[in-house]
Amino acid sequence: MGPSKTLYQLKLEKRVQTRLLIRKDIYSDHRCNKHTIQRLGFMKSVKSLFVPSTCLQGSKLPVHVIWSKEKDLKISVRYPDSFEVSEIFNGKPSLSESNPLVFNEFEENGYIGIVFNTKKVLENRLKITIDFTFEEAGGNIGHITREVHCFRPDVKVVHVPSVIEIKKDKGGKYYASDRIQVVNCGEGTAVLSLVEREETELRIREPHGIGEFITNFWSDFIEGLSHLKNRYPDHAELLDKLIGLKDKLSKVLDEAEVKGLKDLVEELENILITDSSFSEEYESTVQVAYIKNLKFITELESFLIYLKSTDSERLLLKNPINVLNLEPIKKKFRANLNIIDLNYSSYPKVPISFEICAMEACELPLHKLLNLQSNGGQNDDRSIC
Repeated sequence: MGPSKTLYQLKLEKRVQTRLLIRKDIYSDHRCNKHTIQRLGFMKSVKSLFVPSTCLQGSKLPVHVIWSKEKDLKISVRYPDSFEVSEIFNGKPSLSESNPLVFNEFEENGYIGIVFNTKKVLENRLKITIDFTFEEAGGNIGHITREVHCFRPDVKVVHVPSVIEIKKDKGGKYYASDRIQVVNCGEGTAVLSLVEREETELRIREPHGIGEFITNFWSDFIEGLSHLKNRYPDHAELLDKLIGLKDKLSKVLDEAEVKGLKDLVEELENILITDSSFSEEYESTVQVAYIKNLKFITELESFLIYLKSTDSERLLLKNPINVLNLEPIKKKFRANLNIIDLNYSSYPKVPISFEICAMEACELPLHKLLNLQSNGGQNDDRSIC
C-alpha cells in the first residue's frame, strides 16, 4: 500500500472531480459505442462515435469516429449551416468547403476527428443535428444522426427600483428596501459584473481593509513560496509561476492568459495530489498567509452568506464584496451590468440607474443590491421569461 492521502489531497481530488462536472456547462458526452451501433443495425466496423449531447453556443464542438483499421470507409458528415469547421484531424475532405464533408483518405486508417466552431443565435435553446454516413468498400451503407442541444444564458433585468433605501435589521445588518431583479431565462452560467458609468454620483470601491488584506496576504504567501522553492527544488518552476500570479491577477486577463491560468491550476492540483509532503507544506503556507491577515477583512460574514445563496444558481456576480460608500443623502448610481458566459463570450450590456440613500453612513456590498434568479425565476410567482 502507498502512503495515506492527507485530508487536503482528498479535498483536491474531489475538487478536480467537481470541475469535470462543471465542464458539462460547456458540453457533455453522448457516446455511441460499438454495441449500440450493432444493436441499431449499423455496420460492425464502426467502433465508436463521439458527439457531445449539449454545447454552449459560441464554444467549440469536438466529434470523432473510430473504426476498424482493416476496413476502408468513406465517411460523410453533414453539419448545421450555423457551424464552421475549425480543425480536422487525420483526414482531408475531398472538397474543403463542402457540406457534407466527405472523407475517403486518412493519414492513418481508423480515426477521424473534427472540431466545429458554434455560434450564438437568437434562441437560447435549440436542437441541431449532425448526420454521419458510412460507406464500406463492398457497398454497405450506414447512417447515424446525432442531436445536440445548443444552449446559452439569457439574462434579463426585470426590475430596477427607482429608489433604494438602506436600512438596518434588529441584528444590526444592513439591507436594501428593494433590489434589482436579474433572471437567467436560458441555460448555462452567466457571470455578471457591475461597472460604474462616467456620470454616476457614486463610485464602486473595495471594502475597508480588503486592499490591506490582499497586499499583506500576497507578501506572506510569496515569502512562504520562496521557502518552499528551497525545500522542493523539483517544483521550483511551478512555484515561480505561482509567485508571478500576483501581477497577472491585478489586470484583466485575455483568453490565452485565462487558459494559462487554468493549466497552472491543474498542474498545481496534480502535484498536490501526488506529493503528500509538498501538499502539507503548501497548505500550511496558504493557511498562515490567510490567518495572519484575517483581521483586515470586515465583510467576510456577508460574503459567506452570498456564496451560500449562489450554490444552486446559474448567475454569479464577479465583484460581490465591492461596495458603495453611502450617506444619509440621496444620490444617483449609474452603472452597466456586464455579462459573459463560461466561454468568455460577452453579451449586450444592460444600463442600470437608480437613486439610493442610507439611514446612516455605511459601506454596502454590491451583492445586497441584487436578487439573482435562474430558470425563469422559479422562486417568483410572476411569469418572467
